[in-house]
Amino acid sequence: MNGRSAFYYLSSLLVGLIFFLLAIFTTDSYILVRGLGYLDTYQLERHINIIEGKAGNPWQYRVLSIYRRRADQAPSSARRAFPARTSFYRS
Repeated sequence: MNGRSAFYYLSSLLVGLIFFLLAIFTTDSYILVRGLGYLDTYQLERHINIIEGKAGNPWQYRVLSIYRRRADQAPSSARRAFPARTSFYRS
């Protein structure tokens, strides 16, 4: 078992199973509430707009992005406590 116990593998399997079941449950609930007609028309149109780059500003939904930008613009002495960048945002 390469130094790992059976408990490790069993717990990993259990977490994966729970993750899968919750993903199926939430997707199924979304489809039941919205209906397949919504997914085939409105949601598909939004998806195509995103792929083609016509969906607008993606940063409008990122609530804390303005605070991240301010942190990037802080003086270097203030950033020494956190030297690693935490996002891919470039100004």
